[in-house]
Amino acid sequence: MGEFINICAGADGISLPDPPIEALLLNVLGHCSSPSKIRAAIEMYSMAKPKYFMLDSSGYQVLQAEKKSKKLSFNPDLQTKFTKHELNIAPKHVMESVLVFHPYIPDIVVGLDYPIRERNEVESPETEFFTKLEYNVPLTVQSAAWWKEVCPQVKFFVPIQCYDLDQFNIFWNRVGGLDYDGVSMPIRNLGIPEIALFLVKFYQVGVRRVHLLGTSQFFSIALCAYMARHLFEWVSIDASSWREAADHHECFNPFDLSREKLGSRVIINHAIGNDCPCPYCNGKSFEQIKNMRPEDKIPLLRNHDWWVLERAFRDLYDNSADIIQLERFLKTRSKHPAKVEELINTLSFIDMMKDFDIDPLQNLVGFKP
Repeated sequence: MGEFINICAGADGISLPDPPIEALLLNVLGHCSSPSKIRAAIEMYSMAKPKYFMLDSSGYQVLQAEKKSKKLSFNPDLQTKFTKHELNIAPKHVMESVLVFHPYIPDIVVGLDYPIRERNEVESPETEFFTKLEYNVPLTVQSAAWWKEVCPQVKFFVPIQCYDLDQFNIFWNRVGGLDYDGVSMPIRNLGIPEIALFLVKFYQVGVRRVHLLGTSQFFSIALCAYMARHLFEWVSIDASSWREAADHHECFNPFDLSREKLGSRVIINHAIGNDCPCPYCNGKSFEQIKNMRPEDKIPLLRNHDWWVLERAFRDLYDNSADIIQLERFLKTRSKHPAKVEELINTLSFIDMMKDFDIDPLQNLVGFKP
């Protein structure tokens, strides 16, 4: 049985959920690119007191800078730069940033990458992959080299940027011989079968620690909970949606993490009682929460969202001893029997095929050419 970790992303000293917070994600450009940012990050870490601490290389910021047509560079001879018009970051900067949080040291650092855009944002996903591959291979090689020189005591995760297993194989054939401790990959809009095939492929090439970026979807978490218990030493997920939902006056449903709107204009059926078990909703009706002042409601919703997200992680992991147990549990928590069936069928198939060549199967589960 491996560890299954919900990593808190998108927080600052004001929005940070109430402790305990098991794991915290910071990034180089957002938290290490100036003395004031470093001080704020150390203060937030001191408040959170996490068991685990991951430092991301800021690939998301690189991707957003590209979308905004900023000047991008990966020059180690220049200082990091993160301005309205320009961004500069290099693997050297990432690994040196590991040391700026003294006396706190990250447990995991993610290598620098140049993220591919989502499939619907590009004219040719193949061209996008190969264009970024020319950056991502040397960035990964340099990240591994600087990791060994600067902070070998920290676990190093290789960032994965690809649309399908064929592209993963191309990338992995060029960097898989490097020393590493795990891999990190954004889920984007992948469905359950596609995520499962990637995870099995990672398992087949010898990866035992996996971090997935950017999801709080109930069935994706359920899939990963099962994988953590049965295939990997470590599976972690980060998402900032707990905060984004609250900032839009939305709360996670405590049963299946679907979003419920509690804006001031929402009409609430008074016959619907608030049966949320979290301590922040205790004794409050939906109408009372809806009518709270924003400065009171948003912090409450942030804490609520984080609390129920953490609870979903624990419940799904605890109920993943086998497929039958997980199926029974999901049927008590979800109103979507088709999604339960899809996940259970996927897991049953994966259990049979995990030791066989998984690559040809991607055409059966929706990967697009």
